[in-house]
Amino acid sequence: MSFEKWEDVAAAFRHAPQAEGSPTVQDLANWWLDETKSELDSVIPKAIEYGSADLKVIGFALSQMIGEPKGVTHDELGIAFYVLGKVARLVGGYADGRLPSDDTWHDIAIYTKMAQYAREHNGWGGFVK
Repeated sequence: MSFEKWEDVAAAFRHAPQAEGSPTVQDLANWWLDETKSELDSVIPKAIEYGSADLKVIGFALSQMIGEPKGVTHDELGIAFYVLGKVARLVGGYADGRLPSDDTWHDIAIYTKMAQYAREHNGWGGFVK
């Protein structure tokens, strides 16, 4: 099968029949909830232990280099810097012809949730037991 445009590829997959035993929406929901629980169990102790001073320092430094983005905390900028490092690790692995570790994807998922929290709550950190 050959395609001339990416839209043709997308259309071919959109109309492909579902294989017997394909995952259901409930399978996805169960997996997602299990992953979220596992991530939460690992994040809480680290959030208490590490705090957010590193995020604030890195975010402040970035803001001095790129300007102060409107409505973005230093915490969020610091998290974005860490995500960039993880993405660079992914791309480096692919470029070297190897699969990056699952842990790299895990870390990106964690940093994403941290950034969402930081944006919604005007920062990250300060958590107590």
